Amino acid sequence: MFDVANGARYKRAPFPFRWDYITCGLVPPGLRGKEPGREMAGKLARWRLIGFTAAALACFGAGAFAAARAFQKPRTVIQVVTVKWSADAAPELRRAAIDGVEKMASEIPGVRSVWLRTIRVQPRDFMTGFALEFEDQSSAERYSRHPAHEAWNRNFLPIIEESRIQQVTN
Repeated sequence: MFDVANGARYKRAPFPFRWDYITCGLVPPGLRGKEPGREMAGKLARWRLIGFTAAALACFGAGAFAAARAFQKPRTVIQVVTVKWSADAAPELRRAAIDGVEKMASEIPGVRSVWLRTIRVQPRDFMTGFALEFEDQSSAERYSRHPAHEAWNRNFLPIIEESRIQQVTN
């Protein structure tokens, strides 16, 4: 248990540091067997500072990780639209319709976010999907009557064969 070679001053540990009973602290391997003095006290203070800093960073990192994984139930309204284009809808018109959704969302108050890139849409004959996030239920209701939304409908509903709309909130 005690390091006999150093006069039983150091207690053995499973790592390279030893507990010094005189200075009451961990001693790094390069300082074993030296008398406690200003040089040794300064080096020990630095090692302790490094240890406390590492522990503080580990605690901060664990707290930040836990906060990042915090479960939330926001009060916003999400509207998801899936679109089946008509047979005569050219790719340029489809792109213009999606760009029009972004322009329309920027003009309507209460729209917080817009998602335009389609990853997967079901059923299979539906080709495009987009989503809008509204601040609350009343913003979602105002959206359907807004002039920018009505203008988008006039311009792009003729090239849409069918669309499905879902709104969800907490």
